[in-house]
Parts: sequence; structure tokens; C-alpha cells
Amino acid sequence: MAHGTAEANGLAIDFLKANAADTGLSDESVDFITSITMSHETTAAQTQEILKEGCRLLKPRGLVRHLDVPYHAHRIPLIKRATNDGQVRHNGEPFWTGFVELDIMAERTSAGGDPDHAYADYESAGAATYFVFGGRRASPLPAGSRTWHSHRKRTMPAARCVRSSSRR
Repeated sequence: MAHGTAEANGLAIDFLKANAADTGLSDESVDFITSITMSHETTAAQTQEILKEGCRLLKPRGLVRHLDVPYHAHRIPLIKRATNDGQVRHNGEPFWTGFVELDIMAERTSAGGDPDHAYADYESAGAATYFVFGGRRASPLPAGSRTWHSHRKRTMPAARCVRSSSRR
């Protein structure tokens, strides 16, 4: 659908469907990366690899934006937490709990993201609310550095994300 819309509007956009942790694309070759409800389908280790790949791919001023489920425990009523627990245990959502327990800002910084241009928040679209996170690549990486994290020794706050040391 997105490809057809782009073509109909005369936009020169290349869409790629690939392994999010290993796309095979060149460093700094992508302007925009997005995913929709993918992150809660991956393990914490896979999430880290996906975030690393996104940081590697972004061109200077490039943008990454992920949308996912807003089911962090501090945001939903107890009854919804109970039904979510049922989904996790009995309906093929084995990584959901691990995802909502991640400190996504710390994960993105650890993966090489520029902490000064990162975000994690909740956005509503009509009746739906989504957890959105990502960031912008501010400028070229410092000489001799493959990631922003190796250049900057800085800790970012969780920015409305649940902190937990437990991971599945």
C-alpha cells in the first residue's frame, strides 16, 4: 500500500522488507526507518541488534521511528494487565512482557543511537494510542567512531519507559 501511494504521488521511495537486524545495506545509506508493531515480537537481544542496525544505516539527519503496543503496566488498568498476561502465556506473544519492561532509551543509546536526538513517548491517533520511539541522526559520526555511544559517555533518563532488570 505504501509503495503504491508513493508511486501515485510521484515520490521516489525505495521500500525494503528484510531482516531488521541484518539488512545487507551500506552504512549511512537510509533516510528513514520505520516499523509498526514489530518490537514486541522480538527478544531483548534481537531488539538490541535491530537498534544497532538502524543506527548504522541512518544517514546524517536520518530518522528512525518505531510504533508499538502501549501496554506498559503503569499505563493500563489491572484488568487489561490480566488479559495481556493471558495473551503472553497462551496466545503466541512470548516476548511482549520483555519488550514492555525494556528501558528503550537506554537500549537505543547502548545500540549506538545519539542520546541527544532520541525519544520515547505515547501518541494517540483517534481512539488508538501507540508507544513511539526512535530518533534522528544529528550529524556524521566522529572520526574513528562506529557509534555515538562509543564517542559519548552519557546516561539518558528512561523518558516514560518502564525500567526493569528482568528480560526474557
